[in-house]
Amino acid sequence: MTSTLIIAVALIAVLIISVIAKGALEKARIERARRLIDLQDDLRRLQNMLSAMPSPYLDKATRLLIYTELIYLLGLTEKMSGTSTQSQQDELEGLMEQAKLASENPQRLAQWVPLTDPDVAQEIRLMLQNLHRLTLRANKESRVTRSHAAAVIKNIKIVMYRLPIDLNYGIGNAADKMNQQRKALGKFKVARGAILKSPVAKYLRNQQTELEERIAKLETVLDAERKNRAKNTSNSLAEGMEKLAEEEAWETKKQIYD
Repeated sequence: MTSTLIIAVALIAVLIISVIAKGALEKARIERARRLIDLQDDLRRLQNMLSAMPSPYLDKATRLLIYTELIYLLGLTEKMSGTSTQSQQDELEGLMEQAKLASENPQRLAQWVPLTDPDVAQEIRLMLQNLHRLTLRANKESRVTRSHAAAVIKNIKIVMYRLPIDLNYGIGNAADKMNQQRKALGKFKVARGAILKSPVAKYLRNQQTELEERIAKLETVLDAERKNRAKNTSNSLAEGMEKLAEEEAWETKKQIYD
């Protein structure tokens, strides 16, 4: 009886351990799958950033960090999924070496970025927020130095301030080409105000100078149009008064002869 009880308890214990182990394995499998999806999402976002982000927004430090993270994420993906990513890693390492040798473009921040769609600007903003998260993680896990991470975050802040400036300039420029001077003037003034209030105004002196010139030109055109309209209105009123006077004189003559 005692031996039967021991065997029964042992079988129950084995069954319980088996269920717990199976549950733990299933949980680990789900967690692994979730982690793989997160890695693939980060990969996709970084790849999109390289292809979709306007080049003036990507300085040397930012490009190097993106390549570093892509190589790291591809290595993790290969380990977790068992699929080879070596060719992609080799290609990225080659691009990284080229980026290291390239000199920083001093005119990069002086270029306008042709943004005319608020949705595109919002997409860029989301990309930069994700890059900020990945930069902090890369620094925390010692894949990039603190100074490198600081340079990337500085560039992210500059671009965040640039977005509304470039967007308003782009919309204003498009409106000006379509002879919508009032809309263009309003957008240019918003862009100029954003520059003046921006902590990165020193990087945007060329943009500010151009905006001042465009605003002055549009104000001259609109002021001339306003004066011309006022003159035409005055002429129309004068002609109307003369006609009214003639009609009154004619009515007076009619009454005399009648």
